[in-house]
Amino acid sequence: MTYQKHCGTKRIAIVREVSETYPNCSLSYKLREPINVELARAQHRAYIETLEQLGLKVSVLRADPRYPDSCFVEDVAVLLEDTAVITWMGQTTRNGEQEAVANCLAQWTEQVHMMPPAQLEGGDVLKIGKRLFVGESARTNRQGVEFLRAVAEPRGYSVVNMPVRGALHLKSAMTCIEQSTVIAAPEMAEEARHYMRDFSIIELPHSCAEAANVLSLRGRLLMSKGFPMVAMKLAKRGYAAKELDISEFTKGEGGLTCLSIIVD
Repeated sequence: MTYQKHCGTKRIAIVREVSETYPNCSLSYKLREPINVELARAQHRAYIETLEQLGLKVSVLRADPRYPDSCFVEDVAVLLEDTAVITWMGQTTRNGEQEAVANCLAQWTEQVHMMPPAQLEGGDVLKIGKRLFVGESARTNRQGVEFLRAVAEPRGYSVVNMPVRGALHLKSAMTCIEQSTVIAAPEMAEEARHYMRDFSIIELPHSCAEAANVLSLRGRLLMSKGFPMVAMKLAKRGYAAKELDISEFTKGEGGLTCLSIIVD
């Protein structure tokens, strides 16, 4: 089956509700802070409403209290047009989240399932056109990169692996604003300049590192609320960003891209 057969030109966003167990989510870099689940759910609804306002059809999966991190749905799959690579996650307590997402994606995609010792999380894959920049992080190993490469290259993608420093995932510290422009936290700015020499790099100061995770959709740019200096920097370059409050997801080491899988 192909996405086009079912949806025409309509883009789909898959999201997953916030579970009551979300405050027990796994953390690698942040100290644990109290998470307000009801506020997180309100922020999640605002996120969904924004996607709908941008013309996306949003498919909402039910929360699963067995998996506190499961609202960060991006990590479960990497989409390569009509093929979905269902990942095996480096945070082993999260394995099991894949089933509901894979069942949903089966409407539109063929699927290839990763198995250990390969490990990869979708937050480590930055897709820019037909190029995949894949971070080797605490959650994604070399076997995971090579598994993805074996699936992606025959489908016309190139794969560039790069080390992740000082961040949970590659996209925690680096995302794409458009085909030629990347925004990067200082921890990954050197890697961005080295591996992405044909891109314009917007480097952020340490105080704004969390603003490096932006979501670009339908010509609109979404960014985390609370970084006026970054918003101003983007505006000077011609990018009018809509700010969303995701404070409760930031506490769980998540960002805007983490909360959805976009099916083109």
